This record gives sequence, structure tokens and C-alpha cells, in this order.
Amino acid sequence: MLTREQMLSTFLPDLRTYKPLVGFEYEIQCFEKETLRPLGYDGPRGLGAVLQAAADITGGRLIRVPGDPPNAVTLPDQGMLSIEPGGQFEFSSAPRASFGPAMDQFHGYLALLKELEERFSLHFFYGGVNPVHTLDDIGLVTRKHRYQLMNDYYPRVGTMGRRMMRQTCSIQVSFDYPDRIKGEELLRTALCIAPIAAALFSNSPYLEGKRTEYLSYRVPIWANTDPTRSGLLPGFTDPGYGFDQYLDHVLAAPMFFVKDGDNYVDAQGMTFAQFNQRGFAGRSPTLDDFVLHNSTIFNDVRLKTTVEVRTIDSQSPSMLPSVLAFLCGILFCHRARLRTLSTLSKLTEAEFQALPDQLAREGITGKIGKLPVKELLLDLLHHAPRGLPTCCPDGAEAVYYLDRVRDMVHRGKTPANYVLERFGDDAAGWLAAGKING
Repeated sequence: MLTREQMLSTFLPDLRTYKPLVGFEYEIQCFEKETLRPLGYDGPRGLGAVLQAAADITGGRLIRVPGDPPNAVTLPDQGMLSIEPGGQFEFSSAPRASFGPAMDQFHGYLALLKELEERFSLHFFYGGVNPVHTLDDIGLVTRKHRYQLMNDYYPRVGTMGRRMMRQTCSIQVSFDYPDRIKGEELLRTALCIAPIAAALFSNSPYLEGKRTEYLSYRVPIWANTDPTRSGLLPGFTDPGYGFDQYLDHVLAAPMFFVKDGDNYVDAQGMTFAQFNQRGFAGRSPTLDDFVLHNSTIFNDVRLKTTVEVRTIDSQSPSMLPSVLAFLCGILFCHRARLRTLSTLSKLTEAEFQALPDQLAREGITGKIGKLPVKELLLDLLHHAPRGLPTCCPDGAEAVYYLDRVRDMVHRGKTPANYVLERFGDDAAGWLAAGKING
């Protein structure tokens, strides 16, 4: 049986190697250029072949797990490429201490996409939800055993888990922290900002060929995936909220599976607390079991040895530097976090819990309590340029990318608003365009 101290230790950095780093994950969707059909895995133009070509081009290494088709490549610079359940093509950056090297990685990835696009006649799409194709059109592309178990599990607990797996794409940004006190402060601040950042970068107004009532339909998809492991964390507005409360949440969440060697065994809805008390299939839990289970917690902010913000729709490549600059400016350094918490501390938990659905519909034109969202964002953007040079050695250069965010806020427009201005009810037109630059 694992102790709380053992499990809490998995959230703490190794101070012998600690550096203040930022990393990001960027998901996009892949289609045949001629037909705009989603790519499958198999065949000469399938995602398996695309992944192998990416390994060859970059000098990366294809990761092979017994019993599963290869779905990831480790890159020479410690980044990674992977294929998600619905065929989403994900780039995971290697964490970096400054903005410039992070952008160097990103530009290298864009160059790789261009080469893959030409070699395989591909079309890439950069929105938060596939705007046209149905679940049946997409299917479960990556047939990893763990994905098959998740695919079977989600309909038991929600209505949109399979949509999440197949139709959604995001940008996720992770921040390191040096100790528990700073980590808990970062966790609370990130949870406060998560629904506001989701609204600011809304980029998914369509579903299955139709315009929805939302600017970010990815928000209700996640809200209806699994109430025990998605959305904002309960109790996070309490000033005493921290790692212990997060651990309680993880322990109470049902498990998808228990790993047995290279195989995954359906956990039949057992929580990790029950596994820890009673064991499963004749064995007791290990820290590896806990870390694996925590990796299946998909709340708006996730805690590992980093704090990961998970609420942002995928964006056109030209927008990604602005996403990073905005989040780094308000979250990464201690003073910036305190200013952000001060700005948002007047909201109650009930007001926060209502924000995701409200702001996913309204974008940045509505109010949070009595405060206009635009006013709140302009206050955050006033402080963000101070936070960037503090948290990043080259942060002064990154301030440039905040100008685009500030312009969006002044205009009261999210990326989705620009999409709707250009395409109206024509979801297929946006898919064919792939991206717009606002």
C-alpha cells in the first residue's frame, strides 16, 4: 500500500536537476489533400507511414511497444511526435528556459509539416474541433490497447468522451516550479485563468458541418466526457488548496486500467483509493501505477512535476507564440502569479464553475460577475509584459507577441469570431482553408 507521502512525492521536482522550464503540446488534424478525408493509420499515405517518414527526416527514433502499432517518435532535441486516438498529430516540445529556443523548435516542426505535406499530399487543419467529420468518419485511428479501453469506458460515464478522443485538438502548456509552495500557488493561479484563456483563444465554432451555439465547442465536449476527471477542480478557490486536495481528487477518480507487464487490464471502475487499499489481480499498487493513473486525469489544469494548462483550442501556427507569451507573462514568475490571483480573487467558486460554458458561448464580450471580460483581460495584459522578462531570459522579445492578443481584446474578438466572419455557416470552407490568420 502506498502512503500519501509517497504519492505526493511524484509532484515534487528533483532539486538537483531543477531548472525553470516551459513546454507545450500542439495538436493538429491531418487529411488527404484531394478529398479532405481524415487519414487512417494504415497504407502508404496513412499516419503510420507519415510517422515513419517523420522519424527518417528528423533522425528521430520510432517508439515500439509490444502489441501496439507505433504511435510516437522521439526527436533528437528531446521533443516528441505522436498520434492521438482520432489521428491528431501532436508535437510535444522539449522544455526550454527561454522563449527563443522554444520558438526554434516550433519553427523546425512547421518545416517538417511542410515536407510531410508535400511528400504525402496532406492537408493540415488547425482548429479546436474537427468542423465537418462525424465520429464514424474518423473512427479510432490509433488502436493502442489503452485507447481501446478508454473508448469502451467513456460511454459509461458521459456522453462525449468519444468525441473528445476523435474530434478535438488543443494546445497544452506546462510550467515547472521549484518547490511545493510555488507549485501550489501556480496550480491555483492556473485554475483561475484556465476558463478565461479558453475563452480568449476560442477556435471551434462548428461540429459535424453545422455552426454551434459556441465559439469553443471543445469546452462542452470536455464537460460531458467524464465529470470525475475533466473540468475545473472542486475547491480550488480555497486559499489553502494545494497538493493534498489534488491528491484526494486523483485517488477518488475511477481508473481506466491497471498495467500488467505490457498489457492493460480493465479496472472495472475501481478508484485508485480502492486499488491502494485492496490491490487488484493479486498485486499491490506501485508508484508507477499511481503516475500512470494521474496521467489519465484530464482536468482543465493537471499536476505532475509540472502544472499543465489544458483548456486552449488548437490555433493557427501564427497564433501559438501569442498563446505562450500570454500564459508565460501571467503565470510563470511569482510576482506575475500574485498579480493574476489578486485580479481574480474576488470571484467565488460558483462563479468560476459557471465560467467555462458561459465564456465558451460569449467569448470575451460578456462579463465575469459584474466585470466585463475585456476589462479583466486588459488588466492582465497590462501586467504580462512585466512578467515575461522576469520569467524568461529573452522575455522582452516575447512581449512583441502580446500585441496580437491585445488587439483581439480591444476588438472583442476571439479566433472563432474571425472564422465566423469569414466562413459564416460554411464549416467545410474553413476545413478546406485549414487556418486563418485573423
